[in-house]
Amino acid sequence: MALQEYGTQEGSGQQTATTTSSEDLNITAPGKLRVIKRNGKVVSFEEDKIKIAVTKAFLANESGNAAASERIHRKVEDITKEVEDIFSRRMPSGGTLHIEEIQDQVELQLMRSEEYIVARKYILYRDERASQRTKGKPAQTNIKAPAISVTKKDGSKVAARY
Repeated sequence: MALQEYGTQEGSGQQTATTTSSEDLNITAPGKLRVIKRNGKVVSFEEDKIKIAVTKAFLANESGNAAASERIHRKVEDITKEVEDIFSRRMPSGGTLHIEEIQDQVELQLMRSEEYIVARKYILYRDERASQRTKGKPAQTNIKAPAISVTKKDGSKVAARY
């Protein structure tokens, strides 16, 4: 669904219509949680993504029939609700979180739920993904060192080498 806003262009007096998607409105709506993804894009908070991540962590730890387990479903629901409640308490009027903050809270909730093995696998998976993201990227700094020169007692200048 898209909403149209009407305005007049300066100088021409003509009305123009701009389209704003409901997702854009949802992201900027007050009282909503937003997430900064790794690429810098801001998106709406989706609890289903937490459920998927926690479910995958349990499936990685347990056999394939764990997907049908009522115990696993309850644990996933409880952990997801706890993570969401933490951010709702921390930011009652909404706000913006980085994806890493959410993942850190998932780790903590897994450990608080005494799912230590699942938490360990989740942590190791995150570390592996971080390594994959940085692999092949040269380490670079955005800081450019200023050129430094030294003036000797005799008045001659020497460029510093570093």
